Parts: sequence; structure tokens; C-alpha cells
Amino acid sequence: MKLTVAVLVLASTLVPRAWAAEDHPALGDTLRAYVAGGRVEGTLVTTDGQTLTLRGTREESVVPFDSITRLDVKTRTSRGRHAGRGALLGAGLGFLIGFVATPEGGCENGRNCNLEAGTILGGFGSGLGALVGAALPTTRWRSIDTKGLRVSLAPGSRGAALRVAVSF
Repeated sequence: MKLTVAVLVLASTLVPRAWAAEDHPALGDTLRAYVAGGRVEGTLVTTDGQTLTLRGTREESVVPFDSITRLDVKTRTSRGRHAGRGALLGAGLGFLIGFVATPEGGCENGRNCNLEAGTILGGFGSGLGALVGAALPTTRWRSIDTKGLRVSLAPGSRGAALRVAVSF
């Protein structure tokens, strides 16, 4: 009997910690829970093994584990990752606007200066696009396996019982 209790206690402390450290969010993490009716996003407030309580911007939502089809945890938010794309897009749009908007023969001596105007506006557009791209935030999310192993300690008829649920 003592050996059974020791194994139950050891399993209930070691297995969930090893599993939770790698694949489960901690309290305070920002989560996205996809359920049949849509998506719930918020900060993880509590979990009791059956439900997640998420605090959103307007309200708290209690989401049962059984209804979750996908769960994502926010890993980081950074800025500056879109500067290159912004520069390319700005240069292309600036060149196109400068090239198209310049009337033919609009330069001195009646020559066509569409390429020069496109190049100048392309340079300005590149700088402006890089600034806008650098200012845009990038949020990274990591998907968490909602299936798999669930281990919990539950009250039994003669003391505590270890409950293990495995789903595929």
C-alpha cells in the first residue's frame, strides 16, 4: 500500500511537470483558444484541469478543454521585422507613381523624364516604406497540442487516485 501511494505521488508530481514545462502555458501567458463557435483570446488566469479561464479585454471567458480544437500561446512581439518588405513595396509604388504621373515631354527641351521621376519618387517611397514597416509589430504564436496525456490527482473512495487520460 505504501509503495502504491509513493508511486502515485511521484507520478503525479514528476510526469505533469515534465509534460507541462514543454507543452503547456503558464498563468499570465496570452492564449488563443479555437472553439466550435470561433476564437477566444486572453490572458490565462486559472485552469482546473477541465477548463481554462481567459481574461480578455472586455470579459473573462471560461473555456472547457473538451471544446478546444486548437490552442496557441503568444511567444513574443517584436518590431522592425517588416522594414525590408516596406522598403521594397515603397520603392515599387513610388517608382510606379513617378513614372505614370509624369506627363510625356514634361521635362526641359521636350524630352521624356519618366524614369528620372520614377527613380526619385521610388527613393522617397523606399525610405517611407522602411519606416512604416519598422513600426509594424510582429506577433509570434506557438501551437500547443490539446490532445495527448492528462495526469491529475483526484479524490477516490479510499484516499487519492491518480487519473491518467490519453487521447489520440
